[in-house]
Amino acid sequence: SKYARLQTKKYTNTRISIIPNPLRKDLINSKIKNKEINKKMKIVMINNGFDRRKNLKTALKAFKEFNKNFPYSTLCLFGNAMEQEGPCYKWAKKNNLDNNVYFYGLVYQTDLMKVLHKYDILLHAALEETFGNIFLEAMIKGVPIIAGRLGAAPEIIKNNGLLVDITNIEQIINGLKKYSQNPILWKKIRKNSHIHAKLKYNYKTIAKKYLYLYKKTLYN
Repeated sequence: SKYARLQTKKYTNTRISIIPNPLRKDLINSKIKNKEINKKMKIVMINNGFDRRKNLKTALKAFKEFNKNFPYSTLCLFGNAMEQEGPCYKWAKKNNLDNNVYFYGLVYQTDLMKVLHKYDILLHAALEETFGNIFLEAMIKGVPIIAGRLGAAPEIIKNNGLLVDITNIEQIINGLKKYSQNPILWKKIRKNSHIHAKLKYNYKTIAKKYLYLYKKTLYN
């Protein structure tokens, strides 16, 4: 990402080329099915680790407030430290933030891709992201995103999702409400993000970028 290049430039004067991560063939070929967003909103978060950078505490607090007005909504957590009796679960339980929250823990990426399309919104609360493969995976699966304005999220997602101040509970809540109260916007982002990911992050397109860079490096 441009963001990763910017951070790396602090340590070198070498020219840095940017080639994004690709979506593999089976994901590129996946299709999104027609669906509606309703009061039983299924929100998903995918993180590895329960440290400050993941910002999960803020996200859980925001979901609790959102859940008061949308009591049928659920939040499902995947990733390392997200398992039952894990650190995130214990903290949420201790702080009374576990209502309608489900802790699935670490799962194989291939298994996660089999169920990701079932969710209505991906909430990505990390404070910093140098790329974020989960953005591509959510877009190709037709899952609208809420993410932060810092890091690589803005350049990866572009207009195909909602960018908020992820440290602000009220802004996260407003993002969730915007999707839930505007099904036309939700559908539009769902469709456009799928097309965007399919065109820009196709494994064939990325392979050509690598080949071009190799040839340029070898023969110049």
